[in-house]
Amino acid sequence: MLVTLTITPGTASKTYGQTLALNSYSVAGSLISGDTIGSVSLTSAGTAASAGAGTYDITASNAVFSSGSASNYAITYQMLSNGLTVNKASLTVTANNASKVYDNVVYSGGNGVSYSGFVGSDSAASLGGIIIYGGTSQGAANAGSYTITASGLTSGNYTISYQPGTLTVTSPGIVVAGPPIVGTTSNAVLEPNLTPPPLTPQAVVYENPAANLTNGKPIMTAEVCSAGPTGQTQLSSSFVVVCSAGQN
Repeated sequence: MLVTLTITPGTASKTYGQTLALNSYSVAGSLISGDTIGSVSLTSAGTAASAGAGTYDITASNAVFSSGSASNYAITYQMLSNGLTVNKASLTVTANNASKVYDNVVYSGGNGVSYSGFVGSDSAASLGGIIIYGGTSQGAANAGSYTITASGLTSGNYTISYQPGTLTVTSPGIVVAGPPIVGTTSNAVLEPNLTPPPLTPQAVVYENPAANLTNGKPIMTAEVCSAGPTGQTQLSSSFVVVCSAGQN
């Protein structure tokens, strides 16, 4: 009389993008004294690196005896439903840094993103959704540093995390050279907020190339420079002024 055995696969798990060799199983029933099972074939569609995140059945077959003979047994092979779990891989999406020179135009959008964690031949084309930019950079206009955030992507195979980038708005460098430009407050706006305190005692007034969007008049900036020293800088609320030789 044949001895009855039941062989059932064991549970297993892996991360998307990995390959997996299945080797866990259990045997129900009593082996004849001295008999041992050396291996059992275990297969699942989820073992391949390309298998998407989710659960997969595991099937068992073809028990090979290292001692004794399979012909002495009536072996039943069980399928383990959803026995293999393929977990999502981690993907990091980082908003690229961006920079611009102050132009009194508010910033919107972003400078693209970079990815870390794709497996195999996957790329941005493997993701769903669209990138949505946010952070303090949206609507920023004045000189300074602002955050650029990204969101909005989806994937069945990746757990997506996001890292912010930085928008840097710099003040345009303005060189004061030659005689000062003559202007009055009747047709210009004075910019008195200069730091550090005036460098030298010669006062000059020059026209800033930006346009004042409030009243449409050119912006005039009061500054203090002299024939020397050159290369010194002062910072207004939006612009850097470099004093150069040639002031009278």
